Amino acid sequence: MASKEARSLNTVQAVRASVVEKARGSAGARRQGTRSPEARRGAAPGASPGAGGATTPGTKGSKAAAKAKAPRSTSVVVSRIQPGSLLKVSAVFYLSLSLALFIAGLLLWAGARSIGLVANIEGLMDEVGFTDFRLETGPLLVGSAVASVVLVVAGSVANLLMALLYNLIGDVVGGIKVVLTEDQDVTRK
Repeated sequence: MASKEARSLNTVQAVRASVVEKARGSAGARRQGTRSPEARRGAAPGASPGAGGATTPGTKGSKAAAKAKAPRSTSVVVSRIQPGSLLKVSAVFYLSLSLALFIAGLLLWAGARSIGLVANIEGLMDEVGFTDFRLETGPLLVGSAVASVVLVVAGSVANLLMALLYNLIGDVVGGIKVVLTEDQDVTRK
């Protein structure tokens, strides 16, 4: 199992190294003083197309220039998900979600109590036949806090089980192939 992980990691590193090497190769050739394609054709570097022997659209030079401006991309395979890292991210996600829901519930409760909605509901329940029905803040807060803790634990455990299931399926079918493309705005900076 460990050798399979090492092989997949080596494959990802090899793909990344080849992409980086291709990118550095063209820049390194210019830094080492080799002649650029424009200089070999007799044009000044940076000259506009069509002037002084530069290529016209449809020739090899224009295809190479278009390819050089295209964003680089590489494909990787997500073969395994580390359960420990997923558990940490899930716990933080569900904790923040439950905290947001708890605060929203508190605000809604305060608003409902201030406009008299809680008193109206208690009065309605009194008319229906529940004479001792009261909506008390304390027990509702405790129930909401317990529900928040249950949400964090249940959600994190469910995500952990899904990661383990993905790892089992990934061992059989090989994982998910993802194509990573470099953002053009980042390369221009």
